[in-house]
Amino acid sequence: MVPAIGCNIVHPLCDKAEMYTRAVYLERLTAYRNYGFQHVEFSHVTAIDEADAVALRDHARRVGIVPWSIHSEHLNAPGPAALADYLRVQTHCARVA
Repeated sequence: MVPAIGCNIVHPLCDKAEMYTRAVYLERLTAYRNYGFQHVEFSHVTAIDEADAVALRDHARRVGIVPWSIHSEHLNAPGPAALADYLRVQTHCARVA
């Protein structure tokens, strides 16, 4: 049996999480499949919503790649406002997943 090969999706021109839009992920899914990857992880999902996630899942299926993981962003600022922001981001990431 051939082992599954996966990779975290990155784009060389995206240096901020908010740059990872539906369009970037659509392009990267096809590119990563062409590179030979079978599974991908989505690491920066703050700029996409649930409708984007459905479109990305459907596109991944069409090109023959499996989304195997998603991880949420983290915030390092202290204080009550930071906790509220952290929980908001975690909720968003969970919905997208």
